[in-house]
Amino acid sequence: MELPSSERAELIVDLLAALEGDPQAGAEAAWAAELKRRAEDAVANPDDGIPWEQVRAELHSGSR
Repeated sequence: MELPSSERAELIVDLLAALEGDPQAGAEAAWAAELKRRAEDAVANPDDGIPWEQVRAELHSGSR
């Protein structure tokens, strides 16, 4: 308890990681699965997307 709060927080993170495993590994796997799902969907349904010109126009107009 005599450590500065930033060092105590770092210690807590390290202890939790030791108990639960690397939390980033699960996140990376989830992102990889999501990217694969989206890529497969894009290939299977090429006409479902929004044309870049429309997206750009909406971004510049502030709509959506």
